[in-house]
Amino acid sequence: MKDKLIIFDTTLRDGEQSPGASMTRDEKLKIARALEKMRVDVIEAGFPIASPGDFEAVQAVARTIERSTVCGLARANDKDIDAAAEALKPAKAFRIHTFIATSPIHMEKKLRMTPDQVVETAVRSVKRARIFTDDVEFSPEDAGRSDVDFLCRIIEAVIDAGATTINIPDTVGYAVPHYFGETIRQLIERVPNSDKAVFSVHCHNDLGLAVANSLAAVLNGARQVECTINGLGERAGNAALEEIVMGIRTRQDVFACDTTLDTTEIVNCSRLVSNITGFPVQPNKAVVGANAFAHEAGIHQDGVIKSRETYEIMRAQDVGWHTNRLVLGKHSGRNAFRTRLKELGLEFEAEEQLNDAFARFKELADKKHEIFDEDLQALVADSLHNTDSERIKLIFLKAVTETGEVPVADITLSIDGKECSGHAEGDGPVDAVFRAIDSVVNSGSKLLLYSVNAITGGTDSQGEVTVRIDKQGRFANGRGADTDIVTASAKAYINAINKAMTPVERAHPQV
Repeated sequence: MKDKLIIFDTTLRDGEQSPGASMTRDEKLKIARALEKMRVDVIEAGFPIASPGDFEAVQAVARTIERSTVCGLARANDKDIDAAAEALKPAKAFRIHTFIATSPIHMEKKLRMTPDQVVETAVRSVKRARIFTDDVEFSPEDAGRSDVDFLCRIIEAVIDAGATTINIPDTVGYAVPHYFGETIRQLIERVPNSDKAVFSVHCHNDLGLAVANSLAAVLNGARQVECTINGLGERAGNAALEEIVMGIRTRQDVFACDTTLDTTEIVNCSRLVSNITGFPVQPNKAVVGANAFAHEAGIHQDGVIKSRETYEIMRAQDVGWHTNRLVLGKHSGRNAFRTRLKELGLEFEAEEQLNDAFARFKELADKKHEIFDEDLQALVADSLHNTDSERIKLIFLKAVTETGEVPVADITLSIDGKECSGHAEGDGPVDAVFRAIDSVVNSGSKLLLYSVNAITGGTDSQGEVTVRIDKQGRFANGRGADTDIVTASAKAYINAINKAMTPVERAHPQV
């Protein structure tokens, strides 16, 4: 029998540390439900001590999730651990994940602690966490640059103190596969009580090696991988869940373990995270990219027609790309709409939200002959962004562009319930619209990123626009979708400004 590989998803915690990717409590709940539906083993819901908002989000996830273990992060001190335990208390099953840095540079420069003090603090924190739960995870932060002898010492001590999972993080993405795998093998062999804990890895993607390092660790005995949907995470991101899971599943001739995930939910979960965070998935992204199962070359097309296995190592349906799906149109009823959303893992807490989404669906159906799953994902994302808490809302937009003439835009916005209008010229219609918006809201923001993707094929496809702005050192992502790309751009820019204007009480978990 194959060993089980535990999948620990940290999209809601580490993934949220991507600049501009902060999520609301309701958004975290939607992603948590999708992860549970996919049968993720452990969901790291957040860092409870970071802010009241993060505490409430972790608590809400703990109340909602029934089948997955809910985890909270805590630094190695009593205050953090007690806050995590309190937030996680409603969960059917929960884990406290505590950490302290172990690399020479972190101990000396950041912690200003001796190795003996670090070991003592780690042991004390694990014992404190064990008061609240038998499921305690310990991470020696920056293990990828830590001395192996010291890692052996601290790991043995925390296992004796009650840690049941030992996570080895490559915090700064410094590791390379062969050496990282060898480190995991050495730790398991050299730590006398290693059999009393599950060894785990958490790899960052600074050198593009997060998945490779994680799989090398699995080959050398790790039986938990910490990862995120779409590889989301701070800096260059984390190991991508979809790549880890399908790598293991596809190469069962190599790996002596497998996951219990429902892989058919991968694409839906990927789209949900992309829509909520505003981070688009590049077309050539493994497993979940739009081109992941597309074949352009004639030789490839001929081979696939004759036998799919000639150029495809996994089936598109196995990760959630549907070949036979319900296509909705303007004659589709409310029940068909609600049913398809539920199948996609998209459910509303309030009936008013469903009503708003259905009205938007009907408007879109008048513009498009067929509505696909991707359209529904974008439509629901727009409905969720269109909340009463948004200070700025789009009322009217007119953009005029003509060969040889300067493009102009007129816009009317509702700001805190009061309508205001603006006019501006620009290098193009989108530039004119953004300038018109700024003339009204005076956001003081700088545009860092502007990206356009077609949600589906065809000339009537919705355009999905993603923008990133910098408002006085604070990043915010915005997204918008519409069959009119200029309108989609306006929605995205307004969405980003709204986020930038909303106070966020979050502390970086490693500060």
